[in-house]
Amino acid sequence: MEEIEADILPYTAFPQAHWRKFRSTIPRERLNHEIDRRCSVAGIFPNRQTLTRLIEVALAE
Repeated sequence: MEEIEADILPYTAFPQAHWRKFRSTIPRERLNHEIDRRCSVAGIFPNRQTLTRLIEVALAE
């Protein structure tokens, strides 16, 4: 594990204050982030279908 540490943790070469700003390359995490972002903008949802539609649009993109 120590031999490949530099390959799997390249962000550690930057100052720790910058680590939170790096985007993940994992598609599922990016999708979750996009859904969270859109839910924050919308605020509340009048029904379950509205939330489902928002998630469908995020998946379609």
